[in-house]
Amino acid sequence: FHDRAMMATHTQLCMSSNAADPSDAIIQQSLNTVPVFCVVNEKGEPLEYSTAPPPEAGEDGGGDDQEDDEEAVVKMPFFYCSVQEALGELKKAKEIVGDAAVLDVVPFPLGAVLAKDARCVVVPSATAVEAAGAPPGS
Repeated sequence: FHDRAMMATHTQLCMSSNAADPSDAIIQQSLNTVPVFCVVNEKGEPLEYSTAPPPEAGEDGGGDDQEDDEEAVVKMPFFYCSVQEALGELKKAKEIVGDAAVLDVVPFPLGAVLAKDARCVVVPSATAVEAAGAPPGS
C-alpha cells in the first residue's frame, strides 16, 4: 500500500458485509480466506472497466441501434484470481493512463468482493480455465 489513506479505504471496503443470513456470514468468512487482486487508483478504489452483456440467444450482436448498445454498457471492476494476471493488467492500465497515474494492485478477500451490492467480474487464472477444459491460450 502506498499510504495509510489507501489502506483505510481498502480495509473499509473489505470489512463491509451485506450478509443477511447467518449461513451467508459463514460462507463469506470462508471465501474471505481466498485473495483476489484488483488494480486500484491512488484512493484505493478499484478501476472500473466498461463491459457489455453478451447478445441474447438468436441475436447477431451487430445491432443497428447505437443508443441501446450504449445503455447496455456497464462499468465494473475486475478482480483477478492470479496476482500475475493482475500485474499484467496494471501494466496495461499504466500504458493507457500514463505512468504519472498512481495505480497499484491490492488483494481483496473474495467473500467481501462477492458480498458487495455492486457488480464485478472475477477473472479466473489461465491455468484454472485450461484445467476446466478450455483450449490453451484461450
